[in-house]
Amino acid sequence: MKMKVEHRKHAVLGLVLILLLSSLVLMASAASSLRYIVSVNSAPVNLRWEPTREARVITKVKTGKTVTVLGEQGNWSKVRVDGRVGWVMTIFLSETDPLLKPEAERYILSPNSMPVNVRRDASRFSRVEDKLVTGAKVKILEVVGEWAKVQVTETGETGYVLASYLTPENPYTEEEISTTGRTVYVISEGGGDVNVREKPNIKSDLVDRVPSGTEVVLVTAGTEWSKIDTGKITGYVQNIYLGNTPGQNPNGEYTAYVLSSDSMAVNFRKEPSRNAKMIDRLVTGTAVKVLSSEGSWSKVEVKGKTGYIMNMYLIDTQPTAYKGGKTAYVSAPNGGTVRMRLGAGTGYDVVTVLETGAQVEVFASVKGWARVKCGGDEGYIDERYLSDKRP
Repeated sequence: MKMKVEHRKHAVLGLVLILLLSSLVLMASAASSLRYIVSVNSAPVNLRWEPTREARVITKVKTGKTVTVLGEQGNWSKVRVDGRVGWVMTIFLSETDPLLKPEAERYILSPNSMPVNVRRDASRFSRVEDKLVTGAKVKILEVVGEWAKVQVTETGETGYVLASYLTPENPYTEEEISTTGRTVYVISEGGGDVNVREKPNIKSDLVDRVPSGTEVVLVTAGTEWSKIDTGKITGYVQNIYLGNTPGQNPNGEYTAYVLSSDSMAVNFRKEPSRNAKMIDRLVTGTAVKVLSSEGSWSKVEVKGKTGYIMNMYLIDTQPTAYKGGKTAYVSAPNGGTVRMRLGAGTGYDVVTVLETGAQVEVFASVKGWARVKCGGDEGYIDERYLSDKRP
């Protein structure tokens, strides 16, 4: 009997060890998709359309820039950087930040949207002192191998995080969430004029004052400020002064619809925080009643429950959702290529270019644009260039 008990103990310990090792492998693989651009002479590195030196250059990426690796082909790596997808030579990618040094300021960038552990010591087994979400600002105090000792800017607390979770650029800059072409309205609670400023800052120079109820085009939507175009001037307005219909204050109640940025459901949370407990997951097309909005979050009511959704996942026009996706084919008028974009409009960056005849999966449709997936790429295509039959 004693031998059986000992055998069970060893079996349990073995299972625990396997699970622990598996979790470490998963953590390593999650971090492994993040890389840094490093060139021999610190010159910008070419991001190209195809994995060849002859391919057209999309943009140039500076040394130290964080990129997400999506795949590899020979000596080339497919990466996503600033919303653009292209190819760089693998020799220009590094697992370590070439500009990481004491006093440098960095931002947390989690590859899977989960909070990043801040540990007491530079070890995966050290006690977790805190958890930081993507966008949290820190100052580097010391670099210890793959770890960085940091001081959290907001709280002053110190601890160790894996250096692979640090990026030089703020992931949530005002230009990150682009909604070019969408019509919104300038609204003030008292009906007075609203200030339009040169930069997204309350102390920035005043460009003009716009009457409440004015229809404008949303150029870029940020977390607190958005850039608008009145047709005469462009500038920044605080989000609290923008609404979806004329005469409707953003803090009033109105109906909006969920539009996922990919084929996944959107998190519906108990509080306006990425770390808050999740109430439910809402699919594209779900109607919600918006009760109020503040910053990058909206308080909404859906299915008799009240919670919060990020504004970037709400739209004023009901999209058509295709459960599980439907098959379609790229069909350019001249048999050429079609651009897949980050969002539903020609103002968005190009994700990739698809040849006529390429098969895609369509997950949703909104304002004449289809949310599609082709291979490892996801984005929007003008529905005029899609067909139910292969060309």
